This record gives sequence, structure tokens and C-alpha cells, in this order.
Amino acid sequence: DTRRASSTVYKAAEIHQSTGAKGKKAAALHKAGSMDLAGGETEKALDAFGKAKDLYGQVGDHNGMAAVMTSIKDMHSSAGRFVESVQVQKEIITLFHNAVDPRGEGKSLLKLAEMLLGKNEIAKASKVAEVAMGMFATLQDRDGMKDAMECLGAVKHARVKAELESVIDRNSDFMHVPRSLIVDPGLNKRITDEYGDLVRRGLA
Repeated sequence: DTRRASSTVYKAAEIHQSTGAKGKKAAALHKAGSMDLAGGETEKALDAFGKAKDLYGQVGDHNGMAAVMTSIKDMHSSAGRFVESVQVQKEIITLFHNAVDPRGEGKSLLKLAEMLLGKNEIAKASKVAEVAMGMFATLQDRDGMKDAMECLGAVKHARVKAELESVIDRNSDFMHVPRSLIVDPGLNKRITDEYGDLVRRGLA
């Protein structure tokens, strides 16, 4: 019963309003908006998200703002609005950049790379992942570097697969075409080994 649930959370937001707890009100509005969205009330959800984002901005909570924007981005993605979802993700990256939060910016860049790769925009995804890798290397963030290496591995896999599919397509009249391609089965191990080498060389 999303309608009754969100109504209850809106009441909680009103209580936080009366006590001047802007951050808690923002969190309540974000939650209520998510419930509205689950119930199919898109406009109401967007209104709640907008208010939550503004409140987080007033208290200087960029992580809270990013969380709300991620909900908006996910909404666009679920509706098949790729261009809109990418635009919001870019805004999230800018938010972390302006907040001087390189770790958050790097993670957001990887998310954008994954989105681009999902739409087979391989070259763009590669560039974005490489920027993220550079940021994590500068921070000596091993977990971030490992995530970036995995993303770059996925990019490499997609590039090889696209090239093979292109070759097969051009020669389809002269050769048997398999239903699915098994590309570079040892890729994951090599990516892990490369990451380990980076760590040993002191880059992580």
C-alpha cells in the first residue's frame, strides 16, 4: 500500500520540519518520493525528490543530493530514457567534483562507464573508466583501482567481441557463424594479474 506508506512518511517529514531538522526532512522526502514512484505517481515523486535535493543542498550534504539524483537517474533508466539517465549521472559526477570528493567522483565515473558500455558505446566507456582509474591511482585507493580494472576489462571484452562479430558478419557467406561468441575466457585472470602488478609497483 504505497499511498498510505508515503502518506505516513510525509507526516514524518512535517515533524522534522517543525524541529528544524532539514537533513532528516530531506531523507524522509526522498523515502516518500521513492514510495510514490513505486506506486506509479511519478509527478508526486519528482516533486518530493526535488524538495529533498534542495534541502540536502541547504545543509551541504552532497552525498544526500547524489542519492536523490541517483533515484531520479534510476527512474529514467527504468523507463528506457537513456539520454536523460546519462545526463543525470553526469550531473552527479559534477556534484562530487565541485564538492572536492574525488573518491565519489571516481565511483560515479565508473557508473557512467557501465551505463555507456551497456549501450555499446565502447570508446566513450573506455575513456571514462581510464579517468576513474587515474583518480583512484592518485588516491591510492586499491578497491577503486580494482573496480576500474574490472570495468576496463569489460570494455576490452566488449571491444574484442565487437571486432570479432564484425569480421564474422563480413565473412558470414564463407564460414559457420556460432550462435554466441565465447571471447577471451582468460580475461578475468589477466585483469586480476595486471591489477596485482600495479599494486606491486606501488601505484595502489
